[in-house]
Amino acid sequence: MAYSNTTGLPSVTDALSCFINKDFFTSEHRERGTAAHDSMAAYLQGVWTPNLKDEWQGYVESGKRWVDENVKDVRLVEKRLCDRKVYSYTGQMDLVATLKNKPNYTGYGVIDWKTSIAMSPTYKGQIPAYDRLCKVNDIQTGNWGCIVRLRQTGQIALANFMPRQELDVELQYFLNALTAYRRYVLREF
Repeated sequence: MAYSNTTGLPSVTDALSCFINKDFFTSEHRERGTAAHDSMAAYLQGVWTPNLKDEWQGYVESGKRWVDENVKDVRLVEKRLCDRKVYSYTGQMDLVATLKNKPNYTGYGVIDWKTSIAMSPTYKGQIPAYDRLCKVNDIQTGNWGCIVRLRQTGQIALANFMPRQELDVELQYFLNALTAYRRYVLREF
């Protein structure tokens, strides 16, 4: 399932895109990311998918290991949500779920897959933006969000948890980026 935004609203990715160094992204990176996201969605929904290219299979195995060890209850998988009332933006969640064996992280949290092992500063803007979209769509989230970096080797993925306090701070940065995007790219005001 290729990424598609037909809402007419700017997406979380749109708002943050000017802060991402795209010099290193290739069509192979985009294909790999799409394939890994599709395979993870199928796994979480219990749907069969064909095997990936051999060199990409490790990313999905890494994610499956992380899911099996950490995810308790799945609420949303690859779901697009919109805020048409206040900030007028959209985003597509990779996963909203609860965790097992993590007593400090309660309730549902937004989980975002990454096929890059490196952390980008914009990752921390995505999670609170999606978290807010959940809330405005009456999907209550808990006290956390998470960036999950899938590993090419198949080893269990690396997770970077964001507690509620960090989500609240990072949401303000995202909203600033969204405002700047509207002003300088969309030229709305």
